[in-house]
Amino acid sequence: MNKFILIGVTTAALASARAQNAASTPAASPDLENLRQQVQALTETVKALQQQVKDQQAAIENANGNAGSPPQNPEPSPIAAAGNSSTPGPNAPASLRRPR
Repeated sequence: MNKFILIGVTTAALASARAQNAASTPAASPDLENLRQQVQALTETVKALQQQVKDQQAAIENANGNAGSPPQNPEPSPIAAAGNSSTPGPNAPASLRRPR
């Protein structure tokens, strides 16, 4: 039982000593303050750029006039057009192939 009391008192004394050391640290150095100002400036720049991106996306959607909806009659892709060509492929049925 005495060991538990001794451990408790020792822990309290160490915690008190560490609290005093933390309170006695010097004020922020000029370098640290300079870094804080740079971080603040960069944070503001990032926020401004994010707003610009949002504004540009909204302007693009408005310029397209469809506001994100797909076009009504999309043009067929070149791949789809090649699949619909009038020349039958080698795997086409014999009735569609030209005689050699």
